[in-house]
Amino acid sequence: MDNQKTGTYIAALRKERGLTQKELAERIGVTDKAVSRWETGRGFPDVSILKPLSDALDTTVIELVNGEPSPPEAEQVNADSALLDTIRYFKSMARKAVGTLLMLAGICLAVVPLVFAGRTAILFSVPGICLLPAGIAVLFSGFTVRLPRLCTQTARRLSLSFMAAALILELLPFGVVMRFADGPEKVVQYTVSYFNLLPFGYGNFFPLITAVLTTVGFGGIFSSVMWKGRPRLQNAVFLCCIIAFACSLLPLLPFFGATLTGTLISLCILASVLFQAAANRKTVAGRKG
Repeated sequence: MDNQKTGTYIAALRKERGLTQKELAERIGVTDKAVSRWETGRGFPDVSILKPLSDALDTTVIELVNGEPSPPEAEQVNADSALLDTIRYFKSMARKAVGTLLMLAGICLAVVPLVFAGRTAILFSVPGICLLPAGIAVLFSGFTVRLPRLCTQTARRLSLSFMAAALILELLPFGVVMRFADGPEKVVQYTVSYFNLLPFGYGNFFPLITAVLTTVGFGGIFSSVMWKGRPRLQNAVFLCCIIAFACSLLPLLPFFGATLTGTLISLCILASVLFQAAANRKTVAGRKG
């Protein structure tokens, strides 16, 4: 199903019947802007509109979906193909809409602690961290259409989702504990993000190193999801994420001070590493086969 082809066909039929976009829109109960979007290929008529639109243009639903007239002998074959294309298209649009909404909701909830004061604000980030990976997984699931790569790509999408969650957590100002003695019997304690340079200046190098390696790993996994990555690059990204996981464990040692956010970061990176290992194994098995 080609939006541009269908739009060109709708425009041609409308002009043949001497209708303006507004007149056609009034006949089928939509706005002229909707008709304009269809004709320019920026949208596709809803399933409920296809029948009224085909009647208004004196054509068939099959011809509308295919974007061209159908010979009688090919009508059944085209009907099956057009129906499958329509189902795929609307499933894809629904997936993208759900994925986008989940990502936006996750981002909004995750950044609440960065906007509003008070440590209790971190409670809002917990569902955000859960929604963001889910949104990424749902949204990116539409990019893979080849069945042999589906399992591998699914594993990489999940790996990307967990790495994104780790990055969000690292940005929150609750990952690293800093303690200062304000007097002989008083200790001041507060927390900062993994990207903050203050812990690095006091000898706690691992949070910043973890944050940098996580960022590099996220970029490498993203490139593997969007484009077919080379084996050497995938192995380098995998090694980078393993080092990031090892570095993320060191800030949890007692003399540094463990935090819930730091623990979640380590778990997210570990999950990402495991899904990368599964994806790389499937890729190697596929080449040998």
